[in-house]
Amino acid sequence: MYLLRSLLLAVMLLFSAKGFSQKLKYSIRLNDEVVGNMTAERTNKAKSTITINSFIAIEKFIKIELKYFMESVYEKGKLLTSRTIQKFNGQEQANSSTIFDKDGYKVTTRQGTSRVNLKSIQHNLCRLYFEEPTGVQEVWSDTFGKMLTIRPAGKNKYELLLPDGKSNFYSYHKGICTYVETETPVGKVTFQLS
Repeated sequence: MYLLRSLLLAVMLLFSAKGFSQKLKYSIRLNDEVVGNMTAERTNKAKSTITINSFIAIEKFIKIELKYFMESVYEKGKLLTSRTIQKFNGQEQANSSTIFDKDGYKVTTRQGTSRVNLKSIQHNLCRLYFEEPTGVQEVWSDTFGKMLTIRPAGKNKYELLLPDGKSNFYSYHKGICTYVETETPVGKVTFQLS
């Protein structure tokens, strides 16, 4: 019994000292055909890091490859830094960042650098995969460099309103995002938790 307690205590100390990570894997479908995959990973330490990597390849009339990378660092629930890189057929389409300092957030997008006078950003797009946005009304988007409205759209389902008038829908089970749906110029794209 003493050995079991000692072993359990050692394991708990190891996890609390090093933190732990949570990894989610999604299959990406375009009109019900699998065209790619995405991983979302979160480390839980004093500073929590969330990374998202996705790859989509479509070959119909032309070849399309889309790579998406996003990384966010939080401390005590506050966004410290985040960045997003999007590539379309190898060409960079977006490279944006958000960095907290004493004056708020410095935001860099393709349009240039600006300041957002917020004391704290609590939720961004990365966080949506690991936490159901219950009671959340706005979510930060690095790509657009601004807050986006999010609202309930049914039981455990939320609608994220995009600047172009379109919407993304996020569905949850036990606090984890299990399904995302979005409309694109080439059709309906969904992300299904594996």
